[in-house]
Amino acid sequence: MHNPLGLPPRTAWTNLPSWKKFTQIRGASPASPIPSDLFVFIDENENTIFDGQFGNVCNPPLPYYSPNQWWDMPANRHNQGANLSFADGHVDHWKWQQPMICDSFPQAATANLADYQRVQNAMKQPMILPNGTIAYTWY
Repeated sequence: MHNPLGLPPRTAWTNLPSWKKFTQIRGASPASPIPSDLFVFIDENENTIFDGQFGNVCNPPLPYYSPNQWWDMPANRHNQGANLSFADGHVDHWKWQQPMICDSFPQAATANLADYQRVQNAMKQPMILPNGTIAYTWY
């Protein structure tokens, strides 16, 4: 497995958004994108492939993580962009405003915040309960 930073495997990290059935895509939160706006496959940057998942700090962030940090970064191989497939079956090419260059882990998204937010908005979101509690239930 490619691990340029020598970090321990993240196999124990289970708080990345995921789902097992199409009906669960919108089930976790009304804030989650509709299927045509929710990506299910993304070409990941070769320098951030540490595991079989793609995820970043969710929106709002978990209490023990800083917001706006790339954990996994999209690829930059296709004319400064990446190809994404979406839950409704269509594929789109997203061109990045800034190059996706990984030089640390986690990496602050300050240089490419617009690209980061675009990716975050196309990911499954946590549910905010009526009492304001954030439910990070992904399954």
